[in-house]
Amino acid sequence: MNHVWNLLRSAVDSLPDLANIVLAVVGVWMSFPKKAQQIEDNPRLRKSLAATCLLLGMAAFFASRHQRQQFTTDMQNLVNNTNTSVGQLKTVVTRTGDLTTNTNNIITSLALLVPQMTAANARIADLDVKINAAKEKHDPKLIADLQAQAASARQFSNSISKDILLSLVSPIVQELRNWEPERAWREQNFRNIAWNQKEILREMGASLKQQDEVSENRDKEIIDSNRTFRAKLESIMANADSLRQLMLQRIPQASWTAEDRDMDRNFKGRAETAAANYLEQLAKRI
Repeated sequence: MNHVWNLLRSAVDSLPDLANIVLAVVGVWMSFPKKAQQIEDNPRLRKSLAATCLLLGMAAFFASRHQRQQFTTDMQNLVNNTNTSVGQLKTVVTRTGDLTTNTNNIITSLALLVPQMTAANARIADLDVKINAAKEKHDPKLIADLQAQAASARQFSNSISKDILLSLVSPIVQELRNWEPERAWREQNFRNIAWNQKEILREMGASLKQQDEVSENRDKEIIDSNRTFRAKLESIMANADSLRQLMLQRIPQASWTAEDRDMDRNFKGRAETAAANYLEQLAKRI
């Protein structure tokens, strides 16, 4: 059945060329005086030939018109698909650029902050040892001085810890916001490639089964791609949730909002955009 359909479709597609050939043959035939006279002397043949040429010409006209409309539609679809892909790609590229910049910034920040954090923690440990030794000697003045130094060191360490947490917010927020545009662009790209392949097969007169196989392969690729992106999102959300917990620990529970408590119960179940927005707002409160 598919073979017959393909033959009929090929016949329709070649109808304008076939009509040109027939009309050319008739024109050559009519150029011979005897042949022309035979047609002129035979009313039935003359009418049949005129009707055939007229019907063939009309059929060729409508077939050609349909081909032009189909070509215009196909090109418009291609342009629309391309514009969609380009728009999504621009979004992905822009956000990927932002993510790269943020990642570079965090690497620079950590390179400066981590050594300071290490030094501050080492000083706090050293001061704790000295405080214990001063307590054994019952030296209140020395104890008070050492405790003041330890409090200052802890405050400094706490400030660095906060800076490190805040430096992690932007890259994770960008990853959350990049996830959907990247996933959508990849899916649209699979659809565009499959559409182009089907158009080529259709022009070559391939069977509907072959064209359906392209669609089936596209659907499998989209399913596999979405599965990969879903796993990636789970990893991003896990990192985001760890960051959320660390930031929320810096806020007394008495100061938690209803949104804080709601997010604490089901942060990973939230949409990535909502999670990103919450992390940004939370970072402003610590």
